[in-house]
Amino acid sequence: MTGCDDPVYRVYAERERRRDENARILIRQLTEDGISYRVRAAEALGTCGGDVVVPHLIRAAEDDPEPDVRFMAIRSLGKRRDPLAAEPLIRMLAIGDKWIRMEAVKALGDIGHPSAALSLMNLCDDTAVPVRRAVAEALGKIECEACMSALEMMTNDEDSGVRSAARRALSSHRHDDNPQEK
Repeated sequence: MTGCDDPVYRVYAERERRRDENARILIRQLTEDGISYRVRAAEALGTCGGDVVVPHLIRAAEDDPEPDVRFMAIRSLGKRRDPLAAEPLIRMLAIGDKWIRMEAVKALGDIGHPSAALSLMNLCDDTAVPVRRAVAEALGKIECEACMSALEMMTNDEDSGVRSAARRALSSHRHDDNPQEK
């Protein structure tokens, strides 16, 4: 029996074909007029399709006029954990909308790329508490000594949620460095 004759092979081949077709449909929906279509497409592309969807999510995150679409595209980039998204996400840290900034911080933490460390550390004293909390969580996911120093500083933040997030990140890092403590 050749691969094409094997029923299991055919099922997997059909599944791959449908996955690719669904990704193409969702990519087209990122440019629809309706906001809800674009938001749902951006959300679904966080787990659907291969690497081909990342540039489309980046474009939606950078260029869509609707903040909800941008927010969801950024979240999906974090879910995909593709290092290609790190630089565009770093640029988004300068955006005035605190929710977009916060989601970009979270996505960078999920990606965990060391190139984001300095940009994230620059937000340790952001005026928006949700951004600072996200920074503490994100820095805890990046392997770098300077991140640990920044987290130590954040344990003195004026907001208790930020302090707690920084302590959790430090604790998690210490346990990762010393498996015997687990």
